[in-house]
Amino acid sequence: MHLHQPLPFFIPMLFACKYNPTALALVTIHKRPNNMNIVERPDIANNIHATTLVGAGLTSFFLNEKRPKTALIAPAVGGALLFMSPALKSGNKSVAHVAVSLTSVLAAVTGQMLTKELWPKKEAGSTFPKAVHNRRAAIFGTMTLTGLAAVGVYVAGFIAKRKSQKAS
Repeated sequence: MHLHQPLPFFIPMLFACKYNPTALALVTIHKRPNNMNIVERPDIANNIHATTLVGAGLTSFFLNEKRPKTALIAPAVGGALLFMSPALKSGNKSVAHVAVSLTSVLAAVTGQMLTKELWPKKEAGSTFPKAVHNRRAAIFGTMTLTGLAAVGVYVAGFIAKRKSQKAS
């Protein structure tokens, strides 16, 4: 580091906090007020998964010259999940179960399609070029991973709520 370059932003804060209690108080104000994690906010996982479904599905639709209508299933489910997000945030159990069901089914279907892209059967024959197979595998893999992660967050949240209910 050259002498004319400024110090990294955190070094002046460290010195200010050590010698000035007011600066320490100002720095601690910017910390998160609680230790909330993603398990307590299933709507965040739902929004991430839903936007992934919309983006990946529309990408798949527009990159295919034939414009298959089945590529619009994922954006439709993603839109439905985004529509359910406020109810998930408020803790509506019925909507939460519908969201988990939709996410689980779609994750299973996209996982099956991912395995078909990664390990095609020899007798089926490949009708797509290698680049198309890679693109389809990336899209199905992304949708599957976000779906499994969202289901994991939902289930962990259900378990945490059940434990807190039993403890009280």
